[in-house]
Formats: sequence, C-alpha cells, structure tokens
Amino acid sequence: MGGTDTVRPYTGNRDLATGARPGTVRFMDYILFFNPGARNLGIYANRPVRGGQSRSVHATGRALDIGADRPQLAQIIEGIYRHRDLFHVEELHDYIGAWIPTEGFGAGYRCDRDTGGLFSGWRIYTKNTIGRGGSWTHVELAPDMANSAERVDQAFTELFSVIEESNESTSNPDPDPDSGRLPVKKPSPRVRNRTTGKSGKT
Repeated sequence: MGGTDTVRPYTGNRDLATGARPGTVRFMDYILFFNPGARNLGIYANRPVRGGQSRSVHATGRALDIGADRPQLAQIIEGIYRHRDLFHVEELHDYIGAWIPTEGFGAGYRCDRDTGGLFSGWRIYTKNTIGRGGSWTHVELAPDMANSAERVDQAFTELFSVIEESNESTSNPDPDPDSGRLPVKKPSPRVRNRTTGKSGKT
C-alpha cells in the first residue's frame, strides 16, 4: 500500500475553502484514536505560509497538524507514509528528523516526487525551507479524500481487512495499541470530531 510507479499530482493551495473538510476531520479522528497522547494542533486556518505571502494549504481545509512526542511522532509519520497511496496523502513533513535523519532543517514528502519504493518522494532539506518546527507533522490530503468522510472510512476499512488477513495467516495477536501501529479492531462509531485546536505553523 505504499508508493507506485504512477506519480500523483500535487494540488497545493488551488482550492481554498471556508473551513475544515469532512474527510480531513475524519482522518484526524482516526489518527488520534489509534495514537493515544497525540494531539490535534489544527486543521483549517486562513493564513499565509510562514515567511511568505501565498496561502497555506491549511486554508484549503485539507491540511492537518498532528503533535506527539518524538518516538510516537516517528511511528505516526512512518504509518501515514507507508499507506500514502491508500490515504491519498499529497504532502508530509518531518520537521525534527523523528523518522528520517536530517541535517537540522527537516524533511518533506511530496506525492509528485514519488515514483515508488522506500523513502521515495522525500527530500532532506539543508536550509530553512519548510520551517524549523517542533514535535509535530504536517499532512495534506488530496481533495477527493479530504472532501469525503466516507472515503476515509473506506480506506481504513480496507486497511483493517489487510491487517486482519495478515494476523490470521500468522496467528499474531493484535498490535500493541501504544506501539503506533493500527490495531485490528475498528474504532467506536462514537469517535468525536476534533476540528478545533491550536493552528499549525505550516
């Protein structure tokens, strides 16, 4: 469920919105549900990028910032990147080198650089390009996924099915919920929407 030979286009900030999109909110719900202690640092924010004049992708309602301590952040980034095509992830940032060792300026994934394979689509920065941030990750979803909570549900359902089949074939128990890996059981339908929180800095 990782990258493929087909390079997906990057949308950027071409589709400005007036609030968080339903699929983005649902995606955040899943990430926080499966990663206790992680925090919603913001989804929608109508503002320019830090240090520039163009609008942030947060102004499209398709970007989300997830905060966590360094070990958990590494697991979250690795999990989202591993399933980037399934979730239609367009951009992903590792500001502090939690998952990818960097030279102090972080690293960023973009779908239009991804030709498939391990670490494909990533760029390690040698100057302050994406902003030298703290312990969080910035994620951008493609419009089709961000626009539909049902599409996000379908993606996670597909992932659960693969995990269930893998566990049945190996007779392994459910993953430790504190490990950052997705558990087999589906979340409660009462997962709360978390559309508020401190705005991110991306």
